[in-house]
Amino acid sequence: MIRTSLALLASLVSLPLAAWAQAQPAPQPSAASAPAPKAADPSVEKIPLRLTQAVSRGIENNLQLEVERYDPLIAFEDQQGAWGSFDPKSQLDWDYLSQTDPVSSNSLFGDQRSRHKENKAGLGIEAMLPYVGATLGVDLNINETRDIGNRFVSQRPVYDSGFTVRGSLPLLKGLIWNEPWTRVKTSAAAYDGSRENFRADLMNVVQFIETAYWDLVAQSQAVRVARKSLETARSLLDQTHTQYEVGVKSKVEVVEAEAGVAGREFDLIRAVNRHQKAQDDLIDAVFGARLTAGSRISIEPADDPENYVSYDINTEEAAKQALAKRPELAEAQAAIEQQQLQLKFAKNQRLPQLDLRASYGASGRRGEGVYAEGFGSPFLGETTGDNVGETFNDYWTNRGGEDLLVGAVFSIPLGNISARHNVSKSALALRKAKSQLTQLRQNIILQVREASRNLTSAQEGIEAAERRRIAAAEQLRAEQVRLEYGESTPFKVLEKEQDLVEAENEKIAALFQYRKSEIDLHRAQGTILEARKIVVDQAAALR
Repeated sequence: MIRTSLALLASLVSLPLAAWAQAQPAPQPSAASAPAPKAADPSVEKIPLRLTQAVSRGIENNLQLEVERYDPLIAFEDQQGAWGSFDPKSQLDWDYLSQTDPVSSNSLFGDQRSRHKENKAGLGIEAMLPYVGATLGVDLNINETRDIGNRFVSQRPVYDSGFTVRGSLPLLKGLIWNEPWTRVKTSAAAYDGSRENFRADLMNVVQFIETAYWDLVAQSQAVRVARKSLETARSLLDQTHTQYEVGVKSKVEVVEAEAGVAGREFDLIRAVNRHQKAQDDLIDAVFGARLTAGSRISIEPADDPENYVSYDINTEEAAKQALAKRPELAEAQAAIEQQQLQLKFAKNQRLPQLDLRASYGASGRRGEGVYAEGFGSPFLGETTGDNVGETFNDYWTNRGGEDLLVGAVFSIPLGNISARHNVSKSALALRKAKSQLTQLRQNIILQVREASRNLTSAQEGIEAAERRRIAAAEQLRAEQVRLEYGESTPFKVLEKEQDLVEAENEKIAALFQYRKSEIDLHRAQGTILEARKIVVDQAAALR
């Protein structure tokens, strides 16, 4: 692009300039065409950083990773909270009853109203047993009864108490695959899937940090190449201007050299802009919230991009590692497990309801016996005690009462349409999850093959780019020698210099592609954390 622009510019200006070149004064390089390089800003905090340090700090500070840390913790709370369905439930109730009977004119002792008072209290505990879905309960009831105004009943209270143990067991619907137990199992699978999802997110963050690090390295080198190219163009402009003053070069050649300087200034501006963006990307990934609108931070990568090793890649072995270690596969497997559990629950809910019930209770009574007032002798009973505690003694003697109940409940919705369609829906969801797993496996194989090819190509590309760079440097040197002897023009030198710039940028791109391909292959294999010795549990802890 630049070479074409230079050729076009030279052709446009050569004819008109040739006519008046001798009449014009010698041109002077302007400040706009050759600005002085900017001095380093002392207010900018420069941070030397190695790749391992960037990854370590990124795990500590990366905002995306900080957000993702909450998902496994929330899933864990869901999983633990699902057990709450089996917590024993206690209930305490109390009732007070005051009942007044109407006057009875036929009473033996004349018109009289009677009042009946009751104080009732009950305590119950009930719990569902995990897995089987059986329910057990214990109830304790205490009742104080007092009748006032009745000549045939003592004014003193009567106490009753009862103790009952009860239970129910589902034999069909609700056996094992009841809703609480299914929720426990599915939430456990969801928690496992959430952990694998965090592991995948952690891999992605590490991959992004490393790629951003090497991108910053590449952009730094591109800026260096652009500055060097600008310096070369400026030197050529100075040389051409001097030769013009002594009459060796024409004004057209001076203009060509000036155009070369302007073009390289534009290239430098773009290179600096890309470098600043790469700085922001890496600072955000490594330091998180430390990047603000007014940040004055500059990361200086300390790793050498040319310090690399060549890989002998076995694609089949890489694919085997990927299928064994990729967290996405484990997450998909957890999703399948959840659908399998949902299908078992749906099939169970399709069954009829058949519950076995049983209960056993004991009761006791204490209080004043029944007397006829004025006769002084027992009419219907005798005094048997006057406190609640004594009623409990009746449970173990012949004075107490006993209750035994055994029964069953059978029910089924006519048609059972919802349950049958829920089974079909769960079966389809399970098949979908399995198909997604198959698709994911295939995508992973494609990713491994692509990453392997890219890394192999990048390794070969580095060598080819280096050969081109050496050749372009030699061609530029030869053209500069020819220019000194008057056998070349600034335009041709600029062409050769541009070839060298392209070759150097190609070498930079090849090195970056190698690093990126290496990272991508580790990510595709699922070994990127293992290779960097990153412990998932440590990375998952909240900061």
